Amino acid sequence: MLAVTGGKGGTGTTVSTLGLAVALGADALAVDADWTLPNLHALAGVGRSWGAETTPPERDAPRRASPRHLRCVRATAPSVLSAPPVPGDHDRGAVLRRLAGRESPTVVDTPSGVGPPAVGPLRAADGAIVVTTECAAALRGARKSVGIADAVDTPVVAVVVTRAARVPGAVSRQFDAPARAVPAAAPPVLADERVAAGYDRVATVVREFEADACTE
Repeated sequence: MLAVTGGKGGTGTTVSTLGLAVALGADALAVDADWTLPNLHALAGVGRSWGAETTPPERDAPRRASPRHLRCVRATAPSVLSAPPVPGDHDRGAVLRRLAGRESPTVVDTPSGVGPPAVGPLRAADGAIVVTTECAAALRGARKSVGIADAVDTPVVAVVVTRAARVPGAVSRQFDAPARAVPAAAPPVLADERVAAGYDRVATVVREFEADACTE
């Protein structure tokens, strides 16, 4: 399980969650862990249809994202688990712990900031993807996210610099993890080949991390 996180809202964690899930293949699952301000379902074109007795990822909770809605350059789309319509009916920590047992790639859209809602997914994850832009405030938030990941012993797999044609050296030097750029694009963002190629590069880093973990 990968937690996609960032210390500042508006940096592109939701798009990055879905973009990375698309890049990881059709068996991937994108999960919305931001139950207060959920929007992954809207981006993916799926509904929020949880029932009170639904136990993700069983039964019919995850829905396949709509390639037509995404207008994605990839032919396949991942499954998506939206935030529940009534969050109080479910235990988010229990859901994440259950999803952590999946063998297929699971990518979790984590709430921004440094509070408990952001810490929970990081604690449950095998690795973190930290999302930032080049602005100073976003970079400060990204460093805080790295600090939280370190505090809960979750390795930072990659740093994604959104709306950037390349990763400036001054940015990459702030992080120990590999940094990859994803350029800006007009909506629908994932329909842009350059954006898709950016998330493909992030997916390559993820696969290398997973391969290294298997050999340890």
